[in-house]
Amino acid sequence: MKSRFLPLLCSLLLAGCGNGEPCLDITTEGSLKASLLKVRDSVPVEQRENFDEAYKLVAMQGIDMFSLMGQPEAIWEASLLVRLKTNVHGKSAAEIFALAGPIRAERMAAQTKQEAELAAAQDLQDAELAAAQDLGERSERVRSLLAEIRDLRESHDFDAAMVRLEEADEIWGNREDSNSWGKNTAESIEEEAKETKESMELFLLETAAIETINLYEFEATRIDTFTQKNLAAVRLKLKNNGDRTITEVEVLIEFRDGEGRAIHEETIAPVSSSSWTRSSTLKPGFISSMAEGKYFTFENVPSEWETGKASAVIVAVSLEE
Repeated sequence: MKSRFLPLLCSLLLAGCGNGEPCLDITTEGSLKASLLKVRDSVPVEQRENFDEAYKLVAMQGIDMFSLMGQPEAIWEASLLVRLKTNVHGKSAAEIFALAGPIRAERMAAQTKQEAELAAAQDLQDAELAAAQDLGERSERVRSLLAEIRDLRESHDFDAAMVRLEEADEIWGNREDSNSWGKNTAESIEEEAKETKESMELFLLETAAIETINLYEFEATRIDTFTQKNLAAVRLKLKNNGDRTITEVEVLIEFRDGEGRAIHEETIAPVSSSSWTRSSTLKPGFISSMAEGKYFTFENVPSEWETGKASAVIVAVSLEE
């Protein structure tokens, strides 16, 4: 029955208008089609398609098809008839055209507004996506630079590390990003900058501390042990003339042949906080010495080494925090 009654949206009854023009009348279902045909015939041929479109706009005004479809058939038909009578009953073609104008304009305005809102939403989505991609690319580049900075800091190349920090800071730019990803990256830059500065300051202090340590009574010889014969061996003393406690001292030993040419080198740590067999620290004014008959021994010194021809130089120290 609903499908049979749907032509109510497309047909109306004929009634006499005051001006003699055919008008739409929705008194009975049987005259709906005839009504619409006569009103439509009163319109010039070239305007009839426009009339059809105008009629549909006016007839459908205020009709919620979705809510009607959910109602019982009798209620559905009654509601549709009431709305159609309100919208088009007694209206001539001219009145239909007049009523359709504002409806069309309102719908076009609503459509234009909707399209503008959708376009704005799409622009916002595109902007957010572009911003996220840019943030990701910048973050990845910064993370790569931070890894380089850590390596450079380990090798004490602080000038290069500072250059990389400036690059990271320039790439990141605005640090006001609201998401956690952005904040974490910004915090990483600041943390690496702080650690690099502290490491550089400590390195300069430790480098200066080398000059405050006196290395003396250095001896290079060969000795026999319980298990090996003719081993290269050295012994030395260290005195801390500075004002900071030292926790690590690295000494480079260079071995030379009979003609004075360097042929081998070894590194020892006479002072080391990680060794229980050597001095763990060297306080200001203290001396690190080796017990009588004790040596640092080396198994890999070439036989071309001329006994006694060796030198020792302090290459690195660590200060107590």
